[in-house]
Amino acid sequence: MPRKEAHRGQKECEAGRGRRSGRCASRCGAKSTDNRRQPIGQSNWRSRRDELCGRVDTQTEALFAVTHAHALAKADHRPEAVREIERARTVLSSAKGDDVPFWALSWGPTAATVHSRSAKVFETLGDRRRAAAMYGAAASRPPGTYARIVALDLVAQAEMQAAEGSIEQACATWGKAIDHMHGVQSGRTRKAVGSMRRDLSRFRTRGLRCVAALDERAREFLSSSR
Repeated sequence: MPRKEAHRGQKECEAGRGRRSGRCASRCGAKSTDNRRQPIGQSNWRSRRDELCGRVDTQTEALFAVTHAHALAKADHRPEAVREIERARTVLSSAKGDDVPFWALSWGPTAATVHSRSAKVFETLGDRRRAAAMYGAAASRPPGTYARIVALDLVAQAEMQAAEGSIEQACATWGKAIDHMHGVQSGRTRKAVGSMRRDLSRFRTRGLRCVAALDERAREFLSSSR
């Protein structure tokens, strides 16, 4: 191959304009890799993850990892999603108090956000027990802060508990959620309470006192927050 053509081919390959990946690989002496079986950009993610090391604080790195885990869970890549959650937790446990960018604290302390996102991953994977545990951990934000977010995490925890048949435990958790909602003006909290009443409807025939008491609290909350 003439030198000019080889040089042009290498430039096309580097710019991503080669006609075929095999042709680019042969021109540049590179090894062709088929990433089609990799889970949703897994190879690209690993590359970006390596780039992050040392360039962002460990708490932000944990946020990226758990966000990736949620995407993997949505795509039904269960083992990879669980591994990313474990990596996020490992990274978070090694946090050394570095400065965290302001946007990473929008939902409260990073640890609570990682727990909440981990819960969503387990919920997506159908593991309600672990999802409930993670939502409970996420609700451990400092008292008096992020009331709406804490309330919604507690509602999600209660939904997991109810789905597992632990209705008394779910009622107690829902009750805590309503406690955090007082003084909060939010369409999402009203929607959550309305959903809670619908979930409770299938338990009313059991004659459980906690169900009746909670349903009354929910009704009063919706009436007072109009």
